Parts: sequence; C-alpha cells; structure tokens
Amino acid sequence: MPSLRKPPMVILALSAMVGLPVIGMIARQPILQSFIPGRVGMKPLTAAVFALVIAGLVAQVRNAGRIAAAAGLVVLGFGAIALGEFVLGADFGTGRLFGPDYLPIETEMPGRMAPPTAIAFIALGTVLLLLPFRGVALMRIRRLLIALVLLISLAAVVGFLYGAREFRGMSAATPMALPTAIALMLAALAAGTLDGRDEWPWCLWHGDGTTARVSRFLIPSIILIPTVAGALRLSGEDHGWFGRELGTSLIVLFHIIALMAILLWALTRLQESEGIRGHLETVSERTGELQRANRELEGFSYSVSHDLRAPLRAIDGYARILEEDYATLLGDDGQRYLGVIRSETRRMGELIDDLLAFSQLGRKSLVPVSLDLGALSQEIVEEFRRSHRESTVDLHVGDLPAATADRAMIRQVLVNLLSNAVKYSTKKREGPIVIEMSGETNGAENIYIIRDHGVGFDMRYVGKLFGVFQRLHSAEEFEGTGVGLAIVERIIARHGGRVWAEGRVGEGATFSFALPVVAENNFETATASLQKTA
Repeated sequence: MPSLRKPPMVILALSAMVGLPVIGMIARQPILQSFIPGRVGMKPLTAAVFALVIAGLVAQVRNAGRIAAAAGLVVLGFGAIALGEFVLGADFGTGRLFGPDYLPIETEMPGRMAPPTAIAFIALGTVLLLLPFRGVALMRIRRLLIALVLLISLAAVVGFLYGAREFRGMSAATPMALPTAIALMLAALAAGTLDGRDEWPWCLWHGDGTTARVSRFLIPSIILIPTVAGALRLSGEDHGWFGRELGTSLIVLFHIIALMAILLWALTRLQESEGIRGHLETVSERTGELQRANRELEGFSYSVSHDLRAPLRAIDGYARILEEDYATLLGDDGQRYLGVIRSETRRMGELIDDLLAFSQLGRKSLVPVSLDLGALSQEIVEEFRRSHRESTVDLHVGDLPAATADRAMIRQVLVNLLSNAVKYSTKKREGPIVIEMSGETNGAENIYIIRDHGVGFDMRYVGKLFGVFQRLHSAEEFEGTGVGLAIVERIIARHGGRVWAEGRVGEGATFSFALPVVAENNFETATASLQKTA
C-alpha cells in the first residue's frame, strides 16, 4: 500500500504557481496568466503537462513508483511532440488540445509551447521516469537533467529581467512565460529533493553544519548579486547617469567588493569550524588516553585485589590455627589479639571486594528492563530478616513508579541503601527497625526515597557521603568499608540519574535517587541508548 507521506513544501509551491495561471485562463484574467502586463502567459498545454509533473512527483512521494514513471513517460512524450513541431515546422494540433490560447501575445503560434519549455519537459519527464530506479549512474543522469531544467528556467527569468527575448526562446517561436519559468524552477527543485536530503548536492543546503550554513548564504548571493548589479547598470545607462565605460567599471568594482565580503565571511566560518574540529580531535585524543588509563587502572585493581587475597587468607588461616590449637598457651590477651587480627583480615577482604566491584562498574553492560522497585525492595528486606533474626525489619512501601533500568545494578543500589538503613537504625532503638520507601514522578524523572529513623548524620558533611572511603562514623561504631554509597552514586549516574541525601543527627536519614522516565513507546530507544552508554 502506498505511503501517505506529506508532499514537500516545494511541490505545494509548484501547485500554487501552476494554479494561478489556470485560474487566469478560466476567469479570463491576463495578469494571473502572465504576471506581467503585455507579456505572454502560460499556455493551456503547458499547464496540463505541469499537472502531470505534479502528479508524478506526488506519486513518487507516496512510493507509487509505477504511477510516477507513467506520468514521466507522458510528460516526456508531450515535450518531444512540442519540440518536434518547432524543429519540423509542423502543426500537430498541440496548441489547441487543451483549449484555445486566450492570451496570444508575443507569438505567431497561439497555444504552442515554447521550445525551451519543451526541452525542459523532456528532461523532467526523463527524471520522473528514472526516479523509481536506484543506482549511481541513474542518479547522476537525473542530476544532470535537473541542472539543465534549472539552467533553462534561470535563463528565462534573467531574460525577463533584462528584456533579452533570446533567453526566453527562439525568435521564430513562442517565448517562455514568466510563470512557466518559475514553475520549471520549482519542479526541478522538487524532483531534486526526492533523491534524498542526504545526497549531494542537496546535503550542502540542509543541516546545521558549517558547510550547510555557508551554502545557504553563498548560493543565493551568487544568484542575487550579479542579477542586482546587471539591473542597476541597465537602469543607470537608461537614465543617463553613466556611460558604458563607467558602468562597466562600476559593475566590476561592485562584484569585487561583494565577492570579497562573501569570501571573508565564508573563510571566517571555515576557520571557526576548523578550530572546533581541532578542539574535538584534542578531546577525542584525551578521551582515548583516559579510556586507556581506566583500562589499565581496572587491570591494576584486579591484580592488586587478587594478590592481596592470598596473604590475607594466609594470615586468617594461621590466626585460626593459633586460636584453635594454642588457645591455652596464649591466654586471654593473646586470644583477643588473634580475634582482632581475624576481624581486621575479614574487613580488609570485604574492602578489597568492594573496591573490585566499584572498579568493574564501568565495564559491565547495562541490560535495561521494566522493574517493580517495591517488589524488589521487599525481596531484599526478606533476605535481611533471614540474616538478622535478632532484629525486626518493617518496610513500608508506598506507590512507586515503574523504572526502566538494569535489574542487577538497581538491586545492588537497593541492597546498599536498605542495608545502610538497617545498620544505622539497629543501635538507636530496641524496637522494630522501620524503613519507609516512597516514590513519585516529577517531570522527566522518577524519584525514589528511602527514609530511616536511625542515627542520622550532620548535613555539613553530606558532600563526603558518596566518595570512596568517606565515612561519617567510625568503624568501631558501625562496620563497613566506605565504598557502598560510592557504588550507589556510580550506578545511578550510569543510568543517567542522580542521587542525594538529607539527614539530622539522631533523627534519621533520607536517601533519594532519580531515574529518567521512559515511556512505553520509547523503551527500545532507551534500551539502545543505555547499551551504547555501557
């Protein structure tokens, strides 16, 4: 089924340009047919062939290639017959085929198509015929034919501006009308856009890059400056302001000044572009160096952690042997010292594990899925209850918006935050540990809040919370390595979110994190984006 894409604006402009002369023919209004009083107007045959061109362009836009090719074949045929009439000096009746010519001005052949118009229609018909087909050679042929139509139409417009009838057609034939010249220019541009905005030379005009910006300024300037200069010279000579020599000198000087100004402007833009490109290359080089350094650091972290584990296991093993086999010889103080050694060894092992996990976060790929954070939190708390049977943990979960994120990583975030809430609430009260979890959607973010009623912290030191090895409480008061919140911050940052905390000493703490909202219809895009980031 053909696509229902909207036709480009240039096709709509072409339809309007052809529609005005048609209205002029129907209403017998010469000004609509010619745009200039006393000049030839668009012929009925020309308007009919333009209608076929528009039909072919619209068909190609809607992916109806066969209809476009058929329209192109008919346009090519009409153009060839009209040109044949002029070359052979024959009358095949084309001038009367679609009605009489109500404006037979500047011609001895009423209703007949101008030879340049016929050539342009042959080119446009061929372009329409080739549009459904792909291939580099065919694309080059289409571009050459489109360039020919643009040249014919531009020559006709210039001929109108300077009164050069030869630019509008042969002296023995009907000259081209101004509406026809403008319509041919629009038809060529419309046919060109159907080859693709990203194809040369159309890519030079579109986009926000330096080339596109310079092209959008240079191309109109190249057309307008000589046109205006020529008109000013003719007007000056007609009014007797200057003669041929002074007029030629003035027009040369005008072109030098205008083109020099344009050249300086273009060079300035290109220089700025080169500066930006050089800056980007420097940034790219530094990014590559940073990535290599990160890989080396990750390898170093893994090696160090692996090499440190062996002596730690040896220390813990020998300490356990001393504790089990020589307890009576060591005495109470010796046993206490061995307990401290084993406890610190275990803490060092946990620290190594946390550091290794932190360093590996940048290498893990994100696999985003739709998550129910409430259910995931309840699952984690159930594990806490089984491992902390001496404490009662009550988790109150409100309405939480669904999240799109990597399940394993977000589970680690919740484990770290909920375990912190349990840990810092255990020593404050004898009763059950109450943790509240709530959430909301705020604009483009889903916000999740975990609140406890534990020992809290001083807000003056909140900036240290998410740094590695940053602790607001001593290891004697609360166990831990000081890496858990740094892992939380890094995971949330990789998901494009943010994390923050609030607290008061003796009144508890609140940890919040935000994740980007991902609509259901944008889920695949978000997945690809997160995986690319990973």
